[in-house]
Amino acid sequence: MRRSTNRLTRLLVAGMVVFTAVLSLLFLLPAARTSTAHASISGFVTRSGSHLQLNGSNFRFAGTNIYWLGLDENVGGVNYPTQFRVDDALATAQEMGANVVRSHTLGISTGCSLCVEPSLGVFNQTALQHMDYAIKAAGDHGIRLIIPFTDNYHYFHGGKHNFTDWRGISDENQFYTNSTVIGDFEQYISTLLNHVNTYTGVAWKDDPTVMAWETGNEIIPPDNWTETIASYIKSVDHNHLVLDGHSGPASSEYSLPDVDMYTMHYYPMSVSWLQSYAQAVSAAGKVFYVGEYGWNSGDPLNTFLSDIENSNTAGDTFWSLFPHADTSGYVQHNDGYTLHYPGDDSNMRSAAQLLRTHAYKMQGRSVPPDGTPPAPLITSVSGNQIAWRGSAGGDTYSIERASSSNGPWTVVCNRCVTDNNAPWTDSSQPGSGPIFYRARAYNLSGGAGSYSLIWQVGVGNISGGGGGSGTTVVDNLNDFSNIAAHSANLTFDGTNTQYFNNDQSRLTRSATSAEWAVWQLSGMTSFQADTYFWPGQTGVSDFQFFVSADNKTYTAISPQVSNLGGNWTHIQYTLSVPNGTNYVKVVFPTNATNAWDPQIAQVTYTGSGTTGTPTPTPTSTPTNTPTPTPTNTPTPTPTPTSTPIAGGSCSVAYSITNQWSGGFNGNVNITNTGSTTINNWTLVFSFPSGQQVTSGWNGTFSQQGAQVTVTNASYNSSIAAGASTSIGFSASFTNNNNNPTAFTLNGSSCTVS
Repeated sequence: MRRSTNRLTRLLVAGMVVFTAVLSLLFLLPAARTSTAHASISGFVTRSGSHLQLNGSNFRFAGTNIYWLGLDENVGGVNYPTQFRVDDALATAQEMGANVVRSHTLGISTGCSLCVEPSLGVFNQTALQHMDYAIKAAGDHGIRLIIPFTDNYHYFHGGKHNFTDWRGISDENQFYTNSTVIGDFEQYISTLLNHVNTYTGVAWKDDPTVMAWETGNEIIPPDNWTETIASYIKSVDHNHLVLDGHSGPASSEYSLPDVDMYTMHYYPMSVSWLQSYAQAVSAAGKVFYVGEYGWNSGDPLNTFLSDIENSNTAGDTFWSLFPHADTSGYVQHNDGYTLHYPGDDSNMRSAAQLLRTHAYKMQGRSVPPDGTPPAPLITSVSGNQIAWRGSAGGDTYSIERASSSNGPWTVVCNRCVTDNNAPWTDSSQPGSGPIFYRARAYNLSGGAGSYSLIWQVGVGNISGGGGGSGTTVVDNLNDFSNIAAHSANLTFDGTNTQYFNNDQSRLTRSATSAEWAVWQLSGMTSFQADTYFWPGQTGVSDFQFFVSADNKTYTAISPQVSNLGGNWTHIQYTLSVPNGTNYVKVVFPTNATNAWDPQIAQVTYTGSGTTGTPTPTPTSTPTNTPTPTPTNTPTPTPTPTSTPIAGGSCSVAYSITNQWSGGFNGNVNITNTGSTTINNWTLVFSFPSGQQVTSGWNGTFSQQGAQVTVTNASYNSSIAAGASTSIGFSASFTNNNNNPTAFTLNGSSCTVS
């Protein structure tokens, strides 16, 4: 897929391909092995001649491309997609009948700071863990994956040029011929295949969620390279199919012994081209698959889909599906082939239903009723505007309002709004008194889903929306508004969200003392805390939990502890609190070296009554609290001032790690060349060509005009003598992308290397 190139180029290139069918010998894959990776995925898809099989039966498929599951450039610059967007996209694909999804960024991830291989031989476990989640989620939705390994183009997530660039080779075509470069690529493939999923405990090469590995996206390799790579893949992985990544392969490729599947991309859709390739590939005893097609251009969609159904085509994946956004509406993409389900306009809605019906026909299944959409989530109420995170399969939404969390509820918007015109304005909102909202989604058939959590204006999400007497509070820890009391040395950290599953704000400390926070709800019955521990220090103790009826006498309670993995290790604590509990106190461990480790990302608690009025930092800690909670409120630690540094005692190395049309990723390595530690640093530089930073990591970025200012994150505020730290960013540019030439650190000039 060419997200930034002219689709006409495809038409011209594809039109020059000679359609010649060559018969070949029949090659079978080894018998499928069983795996327990996912309850909904059983057995490996294998090949029998020109057909696919699963557990002894013919297997056909239909689905979509969701290229961004591993790394996304559509939301605020390049970053890992949130788990919500991953889940929402896969749930939507499942609702559309998909049983296979093709995803570029689950396998093409080189040459950028957030990629699997940011530089030659260096592998990024954080990137792999985000991919792990997407693979697990696909399996949970009963969807198999086609994953390419490299790209013909210069995309934000890498391509074949990275491998030649790393070896100082200017001719990208040597990717196919240089033995050293081929070895580097094979090492990259090996790293992916042998990686063990941190969520399932299953190596990628042993996971039946993967249907096929694709040698690349729209690459144009010689036949011997394709066979070399296909053979290498099968030497490491005996379970999976291999798909030739050459879109529109020549007939000479059909006889390659280690290739199982061949593909063509259709921009525009062409029934005649489809028939030519399907006939040629199947006559050669191999499997043909339609890897991409623009669903809204060329021959009529219904004709094209019917021809797939009635030809020797194993399956197809249309281009391309996008999910709901994290806060409201849909993620937008501008390549002309974006599909939101159930559709932004009448043309898209009609096409979406054709694609859904087609998917079930390909699998030999009847089209089921529309699924029940999950509960939406109200994300903000600003004045009288209500915004919500959408529901997979949701067509319309109703909004209800009340003056109490227990109702009675008035329907103020009766299926009057969709995700395309959110947020919705409540023109009849009262001017005073307590106001509560809840929302629910309806599918295309009018079936209603569950209610959202209740949103109390001025407070946030407070409870389940079913109208019962229970109250559930979800504290996302954006501020102290839901915390009833807390010690002095607590603050919030919103940096480096990629390490915290994109969590935007977390409770942390400014000192390593036993800081604490109290949450209050009458008749509390359950309490859950989602926390993150830095992997750089092992042996840090768990958080401690205490319960109280009166905020005076506290009793220790042991939680259930769940390790959910991740870069910073996600530890979830779940408490079944005793009757009579109105307060829960959480105490930070004291044996961590750094004040910013660990952090609390979210607290969720349920009770029968109401929350108390949060107070600022108390004048003293409640009495009779077991140690290690201090008996008096600690005096806040003064914020240390920035260390002045001598001129010439710092050096900076600036590099562009990846570049594509209109955008790039950059890295700045800062070295303390002086003899004393630099504390609380600020780096300043100016772009010479109008570049604009869109996102950054390992520091807090701001930009005014050409000048960029970066202040340290909580965990890299000190740079010891002789030590270095790195920051990275994504940025846009228009014409030129010239490097900055001058940098200052805490006001002093640095040498530039």
